[in-house]
Amino acid sequence: MGRSRRPLLIEVLLASFGMLLFACSSSAGRVLTPSPTRTPTPIEVTPLPEGLDESQAVAALRARPLRLPLPGEVACPASAARPLPAPVLGEAYGDGPLYLLAGGTGPAVLTFDEQHAVKAIWQLTAASEGPVLIRGSALSGQAALAFDDGAAELVFPKGGAPRGPGAGAGWHELASVIRIAAPGCYGLQMDGPDFSSVIVFEARSDSSPR
Repeated sequence: MGRSRRPLLIEVLLASFGMLLFACSSSAGRVLTPSPTRTPTPIEVTPLPEGLDESQAVAALRARPLRLPLPGEVACPASAARPLPAPVLGEAYGDGPLYLLAGGTGPAVLTFDEQHAVKAIWQLTAASEGPVLIRGSALSGQAALAFDDGAAELVFPKGGAPRGPGAGAGWHELASVIRIAAPGCYGLQMDGPDFSSVIVFEARSDSSPR
């Protein structure tokens, strides 16, 4: 009796292991689709003390941990585009006071070119003078995210003359490049002197089928 049970037990274990491998390989090849249902979650932060110069402020912002959400099993919890606060016109991603201009309505989908680059235009309201530290990470897999020439972070500098579509209202603008290693779900965290917010987007190659 003991000899007949052991081969049967081994067969059951091998079958279970095979099913586990099949499930892992299936999920690895799964294409994430953007979900328009993500509800922004306020991040409570302690405001920076007054009197810091820009380098000191950026160092303090860098000390804040990344608080990016986990992706769903199938859907990327992409941020929805929303109208910018008046009097500025247009659609953008983010909860403010720093916004990433959107190319249209709906959940955030950023398309990168053959150089793995996405052109990004940031708008900072007159209510915040900066600096703002922008960092990001892949939420699915281990793909890298960088800025401009490969930097791990982007700094929206403090002060400067108002510019961009909101210049008349005292808004500031910064043009940058987000570099995406591979398609997937990504998160960006923006940390300012008295705020912290998150944008989630799905990245697609411009050669990917729509």
